[in-house]
Amino acid sequence: MNYSVYLIDDEPLAIEQMKCRLPWQQFSMQVVGSSTSPLEALKEIEQIRPHAIFTDMKMPGMDGTALAQKVRSILPESEVVIVSAWSDFEYVRAALREGCFDYLLKPLKESEYVQLLDRLFKQLQRKGPELQHSGPGNSLMRDMQNWIRAHLKEKISLTDLSEQFHLSPNAVCSYFNRYLNTTFVSYLTELRMKRAEKLLRETGLSIKEIALESGYEDYFYFCRVFQRTYHCTPTQLRNRLLTEGDIHA
Repeated sequence: MNYSVYLIDDEPLAIEQMKCRLPWQQFSMQVVGSSTSPLEALKEIEQIRPHAIFTDMKMPGMDGTALAQKVRSILPESEVVIVSAWSDFEYVRAALREGCFDYLLKPLKESEYVQLLDRLFKQLQRKGPELQHSGPGNSLMRDMQNWIRAHLKEKISLTDLSEQFHLSPNAVCSYFNRYLNTTFVSYLTELRMKRAEKLLRETGLSIKEIALESGYEDYFYFCRVFQRTYHCTPTQLRNRLLTEGDIHA
């Protein structure tokens, strides 16, 4: 599975540097959100529920230790890494007392980041079942899946899903990445293609009718997506099913 990461630093440049310089993909991680405000970050973190949070220590409104404490209360299974220019022992001790995964000093060398991500990746792997089955988030993911299935014939966008479940689009994307290891678009396409294949196999509907039943008003676009998925056109698949006698129309 891919692990989601959220970045917090009151310096926008520091966030951009972390986004661009760290080899996230090498360790199956993806940055799903960031903020320069700890208070705003907490709101998004509660929605997105990332596996790991990287945060600065000294920031306006809330320091890294206080933020880690808040994160622990809403996401006890997530890991918090503090990246700070402050080496004061009291900060380090406070961070460790809050159960932070590590306290690193800026500026970090690339090799230090690689070592950190390697250790963090192994830690998240060890916690795999706990991360994948954490109750409220997993339940909400199932609710979103059920809603999509119930409205599969209709036009469905990421915005529709966001509004339906009162989440930001970023939060919805994070749920699909975290719990299903896929994207919203890929999941929706997969469901629609499975419905189309089932209708081809079990009904006598025309290809155009099947396209509409599967949520595609554009017949030609439906055929292109179908061919990309099944490596044949809907007509070719139906003919093959008829030849093999594996059709119930």
